[in-house]
Amino acid sequence: MKPLSSSPYADAGRRRLGWALVLTLAAGLLAAPALLDAGPVARAADESPAPTSAAAPAAWPEAVADAWAKTPVQQGGRAMPLYAWANYALLRVNRKKSCKTPQGEKLGPVEWMLDVLFRPDLARTYRCFRIETDEILTAIGLEIEGRKKADRYSYDELAAGRMKLFTLAKRYRTKAEKDRSRVEVGVVALAHGMHEFDGLLHFLDWARATVDVSRDASLGERFGGRKHVPVSEALVPLAPGINRATEALLEASRRNNPQQPLRLAGALRQALVPYDGLGRMFSDATLLSLLPLTKSQFEQVEALHEKRQALSENPEEWLSPSDLLARVVLWPNLEVAPIHLEMLGLLEKMAADVDDPVRFAEHTSGFHTRSRELATALGEYDGIESEVTYLRANLLGWAKHFFLLAFVLVALSWLWPNRWLVRIAWALTAACALLVAIGITWRCILRGRPPVTTLYETVIFVTGSMAVAGLVLEWINPKRIALALTPLLAFAGLFVAERYELEKMEDTMPQLVAVLDTNFWLALHVTVIAIGYMASLLTGFVAHIYVLGKVFGFRKGDTAFYRNVGRMVYGLLAFALIFATIGTILGGIWANESWGRFWGWDPKENGALMIVLWLLAMVHLRLGGYVKAFGLSMMAIVLNIIVVFSWWGVNLLGIGLHSYGFTAGIAKTLYVFYAIEAFVFLLGLGWWLATRPRAAPAA
Repeated sequence: MKPLSSSPYADAGRRRLGWALVLTLAAGLLAAPALLDAGPVARAADESPAPTSAAAPAAWPEAVADAWAKTPVQQGGRAMPLYAWANYALLRVNRKKSCKTPQGEKLGPVEWMLDVLFRPDLARTYRCFRIETDEILTAIGLEIEGRKKADRYSYDELAAGRMKLFTLAKRYRTKAEKDRSRVEVGVVALAHGMHEFDGLLHFLDWARATVDVSRDASLGERFGGRKHVPVSEALVPLAPGINRATEALLEASRRNNPQQPLRLAGALRQALVPYDGLGRMFSDATLLSLLPLTKSQFEQVEALHEKRQALSENPEEWLSPSDLLARVVLWPNLEVAPIHLEMLGLLEKMAADVDDPVRFAEHTSGFHTRSRELATALGEYDGIESEVTYLRANLLGWAKHFFLLAFVLVALSWLWPNRWLVRIAWALTAACALLVAIGITWRCILRGRPPVTTLYETVIFVTGSMAVAGLVLEWINPKRIALALTPLLAFAGLFVAERYELEKMEDTMPQLVAVLDTNFWLALHVTVIAIGYMASLLTGFVAHIYVLGKVFGFRKGDTAFYRNVGRMVYGLLAFALIFATIGTILGGIWANESWGRFWGWDPKENGALMIVLWLLAMVHLRLGGYVKAFGLSMMAIVLNIIVVFSWWGVNLLGIGLHSYGFTAGIAKTLYVFYAIEAFVFLLGLGWWLATRPRAAPAA
């Protein structure tokens, strides 16, 4: 094995630096899983051990979990697999995508959701509510002994403070997010998680209940003398009577008090009082839209929507059990598909046979089959199973860890110059870049859209582009400079993407508004401008090597090394200028197509213009000889601040057509980044002032 030729500057100081980097990053790699479990805010302490229980529930069969994972559900106008829905529901509650039972068994999102739906009494004991500080417990009037400052709690442990929690959350929501204290933010988040958990916990209460039909004598023969009937059987026969009762209540209210007529929902609840199961269904079974419309229903609802008579403003909205009840008892002229009643019956059978794995699996298979048939008829099942595979594969997560490993190998090659270490690091970086590229392409296929449509997607696209650009740079200039920087920056990019997902706790493939969904110029603009962001940031980070190397005396006197770094900065600068300029112009073309004006001095437009102007200033100052390699590198550090402000900062201002809302965690991270870059700039400025030539005193 032939060693790499070492430079005379590979002295003991460099070896100490290499050891420090290797040990630090190796510790980071080992600690990464713990950091990932922490959620958006760092943990103050380890979790307390989960309480043990004598009886452990039977694990859900793999076939059952898989069928539920691939069952389609609609949220926000998008058909998604239930795996994705459960993923983000658990994330909002638990701040991570898994949960532990009292016996220590780790549950995935689907298994957790199945326990909440079908074993609610058991799920209430799972410590799956992440609370970052015990001050939140104090605020809602709870005091639980023997727990850490930051810990996880079960629903049952928090139930006593539930009403006060919702009261406080309602008050705190009147404040802008940026004005809330840490405790207020935690209270609002906990209330949201408790509310969503409540929705799942009681979603199938109707399926465990029956309807007393004995109060309606005309139905005695229809049900063969039975007194209590499952909801799925009682819905249609009872509908005319409930409809008449609702209309009578509304008419009586209008006669008695014309100024304050009884609302439809109130009248319906009163009409449902004699039918216990239906009342629960109406109030609780709203969270999951599991029933795709039939083709004929879709056409019928579209027609009603045009006449402003539809139940929803979105004519494509799928039905929850509660929606189906409303269709049956309020709009008797709307079609009630037998397949929907059959699906309700299957849910009832699952609730009844939850302790019989064989029968439960049969009912699950039947429900999934019917759901898939309906979604396929609407053309909304094509990507469901592929999305489940994508989420389970976790390509970006694997790439993140192996990018870090590649950097560790490069750092080791500084200690023990060896071609194989470098080659393995190169191969790992290339393989990880390929994983990111596959992940981005997979998302494009799933969504049928270009690679960049959301803020989250800009991060993974910039990261993937940076990995490819870094490898090309290393191939052109094989000095292990780009090879060391590329995996580290790519790891940081994927880490930021993961933190952003954990901070937002929302679907990363949402349904887009029309103006973002159909415009060719937008797709071209965001892709090109994202490459401009990537090249600008890569310019700035390579410049860090030049500036910090000079400040700390790394390879002092090695002019060839700094000449190479300076050439890389200038080459990347030119590349960034081309893409940032073209991307900004394309943004104006898109704005003209969508909003009827090329330029409107929107904060996002101003940010893009700032990048272009600063890049132009850097090029002109370098060509004019006003700055040399060190000065250009100092300007590139400022470029990083401008790019991140344009990319992320202006989105948090809360104004303009590109505003995506304020997120406190993101804002704090931005301030830290600005502070670090300002510190590096001041270090460079201090070194320049200390080492610049002094003018000779006058004679």
